[in-house]
Amino acid sequence: MGTRKGLLCLLVVSAVLGAAAVVSAFQPVYIMASGNMGGTYYSLGGILAETVNEKLPGVRLAVLPSGGSAENVDLMEKGLAQFALIDSFAVMAYQGRDLYYEAPQTYLRGVVPLYPEVARILVPKGSDVVTLSDLAGKKVVLGKKGSGVLITAQQILMASGLRQDQLEPAYLGMGEGLLALREGSVDAVIFVGPLGGGSAMEQETLKEARIIGLDDKTRKKLMDTAPYWKEFVVPAGTFDGQTEDIKTVGAWTVLCCREDLDDDLVKRVAETVYDNAEDISSYIPGSVKLSPDNVDEVLIPLHDGAKNFFDGKGAL
Repeated sequence: MGTRKGLLCLLVVSAVLGAAAVVSAFQPVYIMASGNMGGTYYSLGGILAETVNEKLPGVRLAVLPSGGSAENVDLMEKGLAQFALIDSFAVMAYQGRDLYYEAPQTYLRGVVPLYPEVARILVPKGSDVVTLSDLAGKKVVLGKKGSGVLITAQQILMASGLRQDQLEPAYLGMGEGLLALREGSVDAVIFVGPLGGGSAMEQETLKEARIIGLDDKTRKKLMDTAPYWKEFVVPAGTFDGQTEDIKTVGAWTVLCCREDLDDDLVKRVAETVYDNAEDISSYIPGSVKLSPDNVDEVLIPLHDGAKNFFDGKGAL
């Protein structure tokens, strides 16, 4: 993180802590890094914090907006956040893969599996693109530089046998990319997001676009090289205009924490989340419901407090 960005982050954290202190001067405050304001991570982080603050006496969670999973790992590493919503970056960081090759983030621990994020490719309905190989020579949105989506897009291209120099990359965020697809200034968008429903922007885009999945060979190679990806099928009818099942891959977003947090605190946070699973699930994209049975989707070590909770539920 650059000096300027780091200073901004410190100022935001200070503001969050200051606001929390006004609300509760005598309770410990824990920072939960989330995502862009208005996005899924920020909204879900808000309901998780609201639930814990209301139901768990003596504990305050304050939600910190961020750039998403990559920045959340950075915030956790620097001790500026104790909890965070993180997707496959958690596994990548913990195992020292890709960006973290020289600095494995071994302090990361899992608390609660939340929902899967699924890869898919969007193209205009009249496009001649049918498979990934057809993207050669096309202008394709791969995600913003430094983002987790870009890393995923690069992994998909590599697994499919396409080199990045065989297409014209557009380094745009997902909202910008979907808008560019609708305006006709790009030919395709490699998109990573929740399994069910999709964002309002994606649903609007799909009125003029269609979804392409990943072929068998690409999925297998992707899962062999990046084992946090798993097979996923997007059932027909999940998105407007989708008439067939789509085979692809996905990875789960997990509520993570630092290893050095108190066991009892983490256990009580997990208990509180699952005790209020029905209400919280209504804020989770798609039809995924919070359940201790999903604990196997956490591919980094569980925090000891979370492990105690899942043991008590017979889920381990």
